[in-house]
Amino acid sequence: MQEFLLLFRQQDYDYKVEGKQIALAEAHKLNLTNNHYYFTLLGELYSGIDNSKARKNFLDAIALAKTQKDKHTITLKMNSLSI
Repeated sequence: MQEFLLLFRQQDYDYKVEGKQIALAEAHKLNLTNNHYYFTLLGELYSGIDNSKARKNFLDAIALAKTQKDKHTITLKMNSLSI
C-alpha cells in the first residue's frame, strides 16, 4: 500500500509540473509585457518549479499594477513562495 501511495504522489507531482510547463510555454506566447496580470500568471505558473523566476515575475507585476489592492495581493502571493 505504501508503495502505491508513493507512486501516486510522484505521478501527481509529475502531472502538476508537466501541466505548468505546458501552460508556461503557452503563456509566454502571449508576450503581454505591459500587463500586470500576465506577470502574475507567470509568477503563479513558475511557483513550485522555479521560485526565483516566480519572484521576478511577481515583482514585475507589482511594478505594473495600478492599484494598491492589486499590489498588495501580488505581494501576498510572492511572500508565500518558499525561496
